[in-house]
Amino acid sequence: MSDSTHPTTDSTVGDDNSFFDTNGPALTSETSQDAASDSSQELSAAQKLAQAHATAAEEIAAVENPDVGATLGDDAENAEAPIEEAQAQRKPKKENIDLASEELFPSLGSAPSAAKAPLWGAGAPKAAAPVVKSAPTASGITVERVTLEPNQLALRPNFGTFTQSKIPAVAAQVMTRTKARIEISTARKTGQTTFLIRGSPEVVSKAKRELMKEVAAKIKTIVKVPSRVRRFIIGAKGATLREIETKTGAHVQLPKREETDAQEHEDSEEEVMVDVTVEGDFDGVRLAKEEIEKIVDERTQNITARVAGIDAAFLPMIQAKISELEQGDLKIRTTVVDDKATVILSGDKKIVNPTKAQIEEIYAELQRNTTAVNLPVPARKHRFLTGKVQSILESTGCAVVLPQDGSDNVTVRGPSAQLGQGIEAMMNIVNEVVLDALDITGAHPNAERGAQRHASDVGKFLVKSGEMASIEKDFGVQVQVQEANGRVVFEIAGAQEGEVKRARRELVNAVNALQPYRFAYVEVDPLVRRHVQGTKNKNVQKAKQEQGIEVFFGEGEDALVALVHAGKEGDSEFLDREVVGQRLGAVKAEFEQAAGDAKDFVTKEIQAEVKFHKIIVGPKGTTLNAITGGPDAPIVVKIGNDETISIRGPSKEVDRVAKEILDLVEEAKTNEVLNSYTQSFDFPAKFSKNLIGKAGANITKLREELGVKIEVDEGKVEIQGMKKNVEEAKARVLSLAERLEDETIYRLAIPFKYHRALIGQAGKFVKRLEEKYTVRINFPRDNDEEGEQQFTDRPASKDEIVVKGGKKTAGQARDELMELYEYEKEHGFTETVNVPARAISRIVGREGAKINELKDETDTRIDIDHAAANANGGDENATVAIVIRGTKAGVTTAKKAIQEIAEEIEHQVEETIQIPSKYHRTLIGSGGNNLRDIVVKAGGPDDRVALARMVRFPRAGSTDDNINVKGDRALVDKVIAEFQKIVKDLEERVTIEVDIAAEKHRVVIGRAGAARRDLETRFNVSIDVPRQKKDGTPGSGGIKVTGKQEDVEKAQEEILNMTKGADSVVVVVPRALHRHVADGGNFIRQLRSQYNVSVDHGRVQLPKPASKPKAKETNGDAPRIDDEDAAAPSKGYAWEVVDEGADEEAGEDIPWNLRGEEANIEKAKEAIEKQIEAVKGQQFTGYLVVPAHKHRFIVGQGGSRIQQIRAETGSRVDVPRAKGDEVVVIKGGKDNIEKARQMILEATTAPGTPRERR
Repeated sequence: MSDSTHPTTDSTVGDDNSFFDTNGPALTSETSQDAASDSSQELSAAQKLAQAHATAAEEIAAVENPDVGATLGDDAENAEAPIEEAQAQRKPKKENIDLASEELFPSLGSAPSAAKAPLWGAGAPKAAAPVVKSAPTASGITVERVTLEPNQLALRPNFGTFTQSKIPAVAAQVMTRTKARIEISTARKTGQTTFLIRGSPEVVSKAKRELMKEVAAKIKTIVKVPSRVRRFIIGAKGATLREIETKTGAHVQLPKREETDAQEHEDSEEEVMVDVTVEGDFDGVRLAKEEIEKIVDERTQNITARVAGIDAAFLPMIQAKISELEQGDLKIRTTVVDDKATVILSGDKKIVNPTKAQIEEIYAELQRNTTAVNLPVPARKHRFLTGKVQSILESTGCAVVLPQDGSDNVTVRGPSAQLGQGIEAMMNIVNEVVLDALDITGAHPNAERGAQRHASDVGKFLVKSGEMASIEKDFGVQVQVQEANGRVVFEIAGAQEGEVKRARRELVNAVNALQPYRFAYVEVDPLVRRHVQGTKNKNVQKAKQEQGIEVFFGEGEDALVALVHAGKEGDSEFLDREVVGQRLGAVKAEFEQAAGDAKDFVTKEIQAEVKFHKIIVGPKGTTLNAITGGPDAPIVVKIGNDETISIRGPSKEVDRVAKEILDLVEEAKTNEVLNSYTQSFDFPAKFSKNLIGKAGANITKLREELGVKIEVDEGKVEIQGMKKNVEEAKARVLSLAERLEDETIYRLAIPFKYHRALIGQAGKFVKRLEEKYTVRINFPRDNDEEGEQQFTDRPASKDEIVVKGGKKTAGQARDELMELYEYEKEHGFTETVNVPARAISRIVGREGAKINELKDETDTRIDIDHAAANANGGDENATVAIVIRGTKAGVTTAKKAIQEIAEEIEHQVEETIQIPSKYHRTLIGSGGNNLRDIVVKAGGPDDRVALARMVRFPRAGSTDDNINVKGDRALVDKVIAEFQKIVKDLEERVTIEVDIAAEKHRVVIGRAGAARRDLETRFNVSIDVPRQKKDGTPGSGGIKVTGKQEDVEKAQEEILNMTKGADSVVVVVPRALHRHVADGGNFIRQLRSQYNVSVDHGRVQLPKPASKPKAKETNGDAPRIDDEDAAAPSKGYAWEVVDEGADEEAGEDIPWNLRGEEANIEKAKEAIEKQIEAVKGQQFTGYLVVPAHKHRFIVGQGGSRIQQIRAETGSRVDVPRAKGDEVVVIKGGKDNIEKARQMILEATTAPGTPRERR
């Protein structure tokens, strides 16, 4: 077969050609000569040649066409002239034929230059194509010439053995069927056959296709096209493919979709090419190929190409060049896998291919002209190089490549002359980093789940709670939690060693604070993890909000869930451990109960031959998904490399899945064609587009999820695949039809200005409605045209909203939407307030507290343009718009509140003053009290948070002298003035020491420090008195007084006056009476308060009084005062006398040292001596059991009776107040207490006194 194509000739070559006129009956030699003689002078060159051929009867064959008059065929260039006109012009003059005449015998021409290879299909086998040329005429008649090489001819089997003589017969039949004219000529030397086909364009096209179908040899060619274009070649329901085959007569075969899908998924980034087979005659194949390439060209303006296998060390330098190559819509990205990089280019094919070549050249040049050096850099420092790689490349021209395997080797690549600069730049960055490591594994060795697990959970909590981030921010460091080889290590990195160390100390404190008692653990099967977490993590959020518990679920198969007590808002810093345990226990119980709800989870193993595993899984897991219910189902199926299949989940589901898998295996064993099961059913034609989806999205989803083939024709759906999957797909399709049948569309006339309010911020209101009622709510879009009705679910105007869904749910959504609209109409008053950007944080408040409070109080919605606030936060003059919506009154109130805050911010200033750091502690005071007093006194806030925001001191331990004060100008000035005044006073302070005898220190201190406080207040000084020694004696040294010079001197004078004349006297108290004189310390306190005299008895312990008998000790035999014979002396426990002096320890008497003013000491001494005389013989104590309900008779009205008893007997009588205590205590001389007893008996047993109920 020749590889060249030949153009049509205007005539055939003299005696070497045979010419056949297929338009009339056979011509005899006579008729040919007569015709020639009549018009030879007027004929064209081609007509003269035809005439010459007609005279050679032995070389002429004619085919009769009964429907067409006898005419002689014209050449292609003069085909527009009717044959009848040519015959009328013929004259009888006869001429000699010049066989060398170029006019009579024009050359056939040379082969044309090779056609340019198409973009797609390169590499397809080449074949000579028939030459085809069309020439339209003025009368609308077209003449088309087709030339075939000898080897391009082939006769159909029904015409017998191939010979040239058969061609006219074939042409005659074609002419009969198509009404076209066909003229045939054959060159004897070359064997080329030329067909001239005349008629209307439609007739010529049809005749040519039928003729070529019968006489042209069949060839096959391969056209390579991108797989993504396959569907465009096929067209909707195969329409485009049928049109190509009808038009060209060729058969086009495309690969099956499954084959192309498999290729596409091997590498989704690569442009996958597939083979399209075109089979037919030469002309038909050519035309079909042109049509296919035309479609490909239209659909492949954008392509994807890649440069693979690039050494990753060169990638940074290549990337630097890539930015110069990007143009138009060209997109370039890179990937790295196993130290090999790939550059992926996508965009216009005219740009992608040359850019790919440029990148390949850049890579080759870098390989030739750069050198690489490997340097050891600790792997934990690599992350600090990550953000600096680009700057090193830009400044030195060298690339730094970090290892992917975690090793220490870092590669620096660049030109030899610049390599040293690159290495130096990299090492400077590395050496700037200060690293420290804190191993917390052993911090809590006694933790419930072991030290390592506890340490791991501590790290997770610090990260999740934000405490780690806070430490990083405060100290300017980075902390990474590393877990390896059973150790948990915090890696701390920063620029300053001091900050790194401080961060480490802070981390140590944080870890130590997370004691094991704050942790609890619960076992939760991973399969029920989602159930325990609750819908949208509800249970986890509940644990955090109600109990202050953070929850950490294990990953993968880890069933252990960690519960960490983080605390709730308002909790004390030192919360009781018992409370923490109760909270952890409550959450643990809830989680255990939730997990218990799914206790029926079981694991079951079944056996299936490995060869069936692929069938069980199905294409892309579709079959297994259909069996289990999809990825969200609470069941897990594990298929290993052996015959065992493990199924875990709820017992009923496990049994069901196991049965279905085994049934599927049995079905496969019967050698049924698994994918041949087909179901056809009716589907409403009006919903076909809904079933198919946009660009076939819905059908594609069904195919991919269930691995079935779906064909949708008018009113019919056919599904083919595995039976299980087909039935599932059918159920889904029918469910869709049922839903669509019930679908209703409501059009709501709501003015456009209310749409934003109905949509809500980020669409939250409309999304809630759509999720609640399972409907679709469409608002008008910017590109919707007024009155557009192309889509029935789109609004027809900007003042319309469309609700689409089930009749019932759509109606409910419509009603709620209208209610919202009515509410918005009433509350739709809107105002916009422009405020300084720097005021936004104050308006919003901490975590939105302030603005939320304002919203609640005014019942308004307040929208802040946070994007503008963030963008202009650094601009002092920037403003941000705040939109307030609600009732007019509410909006007015909210606007006023916001403007007040804004005005306050506008008047705010920030001042920095320098005060020596040694005075900072004094300004702050204990617990910040001094600072709070200063600010409050100046008219500032009392709130600790606001206080901290207003006045900022340097960090503790810092030598920085700067203090920042921020707030209203007047307030700031007052605070600063007070600071300066206090500092001035501190700088003017002096300290003097007042030499006072140690035993007189008590005079200066006074009772409970009252005297000292009075001195400090009156003279504005501070007084430091030496502490007492451990043995109780006063401390040595003088008293220090600190303050202004004049104040100190005045205080000194007052102290000397206070202690002037103060003396000390010793009074001896008998040891046996010591306790009775002291009266439990009451008498000593009385001396101090009445005479300002202090008593020191050497801290001698007072003997304990006899234990008081209990009423319950009085048994049934012991008489009580309410017994019939109560007046008689009782010998039971009802009355008991104790001589407390008899048990006193023998020894020396006890000295009482009295200190105070001389006159006061004398008075105190006299009082002590009287007390000693009074208690002599008063060491007896009597205990009398009296029913509690009779105590009131002992006391008497207003205490009159008990006072009488005390006065007449000289005894001390104590009536108990505690509930249930019936024992009355009487102290005094032996005779005195007996008399008191008798008086009590008389008071409680007198006539008229109610007796105790029995």
